[in-house]
Amino acid sequence: MDKPAKVLDIPNMTRSFSSDTQASIPTYGLYGESASLPEPEWIHWETVPTRSRLHGYEIRPHRHASLFQILHITNGEAEARLDVEDVVLRAPVALLIPPLSVHGYRFSADVDGTVVTVLEERMDRIWSAMPDAARRCDAGVRVVGLRDPDDDKAVADALVMLGEEYLGHGSGRMAVMEACVTLATARLDRAATKGAQDASGAAGATSRTAARFRSLVEENFRHERRVAFYAERLGLTPTHLGRICRAAYGAAPLALINRRVALEAQRSLVFTISTVADIAVSLGFSDTAYFTRFFTRECGVSPMEYRRRALAKG
Repeated sequence: MDKPAKVLDIPNMTRSFSSDTQASIPTYGLYGESASLPEPEWIHWETVPTRSRLHGYEIRPHRHASLFQILHITNGEAEARLDVEDVVLRAPVALLIPPLSVHGYRFSADVDGTVVTVLEERMDRIWSAMPDAARRCDAGVRVVGLRDPDDDKAVADALVMLGEEYLGHGSGRMAVMEACVTLATARLDRAATKGAQDASGAAGATSRTAARFRSLVEENFRHERRVAFYAERLGLTPTHLGRICRAAYGAAPLALINRRVALEAQRSLVFTISTVADIAVSLGFSDTAYFTRFFTRECGVSPMEYRRRALAKG
């Protein structure tokens, strides 16, 4: 990777992914497979080593068009690419990964844990019982540190039971599996929310402000890219906001805003039939030529070339 990794709980690993442009990031059903989930299942369960071992413990950056994933790491560590951020993860930790979010990992050889993949339409039904959690997850991949043993055990128990049902043939199997996904997701959202509330001191204040900034960007990126706008909403000077973003994310506020805009443009180019001009307008650009220059600067290729490559890859 060409920028420092944001570290979660452990020092930086020395190796990094080779450069991956967004245009080269594939969209899979399950990783390495072009098909979606096998019928009639709406869910797939497997251990982390099952697939990662086949690929030398490296899962290259990719995304899923209509699949939601839970990754629970119970042992070992991983260097990860999550949309526009590079992070280092250490067990116990979990990820909530909504559809279209880019994710890739380099796992340590002693990694263990579970990966659960759920069809988006079934996940929407599960989310309907907890709309606040759904909104929090819509913003992108959520990294949930499970420092509280009770939280980690609750998630692990739910996913172990899910695996038993997935591999079994008991009566009420589908209902039990859905209940297990609901329990695991709710406990992860609760743990993430509790962790944010428990943060204290200067580091906690910085983390909370950085999170508020990202939330504001998520709400406003389509029509507002000025750093001064976000700084004012947070009661900060642009310089202070810059220090916070560099400390939390290793990037300047404008870079983070631009990456979010570019990510949305990429999603629109791949998963909609909108014209470049329409996408430009939807993202607040009145001049298509300016949008094209912006996209080319951020992504390395023009919007039309990005779409062509994505379609060629299927």
